[in-house]
Amino acid sequence: MANSITRLETVLQGKIELFNNCICDTCPCVTSTLNLTLSNPEAEKIVEEENNTYLFTSTKLDTDIIFETNPKVTVTSTSILLKDITFVDNVLSIPADFDFSQSYNMTFMIGTDVVNTKFQSILL
Repeated sequence: MANSITRLETVLQGKIELFNNCICDTCPCVTSTLNLTLSNPEAEKIVEEENNTYLFTSTKLDTDIIFETNPKVTVTSTSILLKDITFVDNVLSIPADFDFSQSYNMTFMIGTDVVNTKFQSILL
């Protein structure tokens, strides 16, 4: 009897481990937070983020913007990106000469959530 119970517990533990850290894109119970980091530490010019609006202090943003989510879910761009801007593997690549003198709205799908994101230059 003890061996049977031990085997059953082992099987149940194995089934539980199948779902450890399991985050699927279709799970409605998952809410993921978004964090943006810059690949170029010298370009750390983002001064404020509020309601998915990212402000920075120049008209040039010489860096890639890395989308990190917690918990980790798939992020995809659902908007048409501006010329020369790409979004691949959670990295938004912006050319060094891209002019942010006006604000740009982009939409991303984070798991199952659509998030409108605004990048805006402010001159201090």
